[in-house]
Order: sequence, then C-alpha cells, then structure tokens
Amino acid sequence: MSYDLYFWRQDDSITDTPSALLDRLWTGHVAGVSELDLSTLQSSVLGSLQGFAVESHTPIQIMLQRQSGGAFDLGWSSQLVSVSAYGDVTGDDWNTIIDVMNAAGMAVYDPQTDERFFQPELP
Repeated sequence: MSYDLYFWRQDDSITDTPSALLDRLWTGHVAGVSELDLSTLQSSVLGSLQGFAVESHTPIQIMLQRQSGGAFDLGWSSQLVSVSAYGDVTGDDWNTIIDVMNAAGMAVYDPQTDERFFQPELP
C-alpha cells in the first residue's frame, strides 16, 4: 500500500480546488502554475534523504529504496512533483521531502485528506 503526496507552486489566479487542479496538471500545462527547476529539485532530494539508495533514475522518475525496507517513488513533470511512499517510510523521511519542496516554494497537497497546505514564499 502506498501513501501519495503532490507538490506544485501556483499563483493567485488559480481558483480550482486542489483536487481539480491536480487533475488538470496530469493532463498538461496549466497557466498560473510555476515551472519547476527539475535538476535542482532532484539533486536536493538525493542529497537530503539519508539511508536511501537510488534504485532507478530517469529524467521523469526517481525510485529510492532503503535496504531495511521502505521506498519512495518520485515522479516529475514541468509543473508537478508526485511522491509515493511504500513500506517502512518514517515521518522524518516524509518531512525531509516536504522540506525540500517547501524550500523550492511548493506546497504539499494530500489527496487522502483533500488538503493543500501553506505555500511558502520564495526569497
């Protein structure tokens, strides 16, 4: 069983609910949602998560596996990051991912609770 979170940065012109906007982001480019610096985000995630090894890495996906169990599957588009966790992934592991995305100015959306959290300001 997995747990999924999604990250993006939007401007004030967006009036969609988070779930409706997520559906739109899956189908293509959405005006009012920021383009992501994928190489910086990927490097930040890889440099921040301790105890995980890269299982596979493509331009649009990174699979990270912990030897003792637990894995992250991170998917990337030009405007959206999806993160799925499997197995023995801790709250601290999730917080590391959230901190990296927040540092890039992206808010977390939790579809299990239909809540999009505070979007941080960029410096």
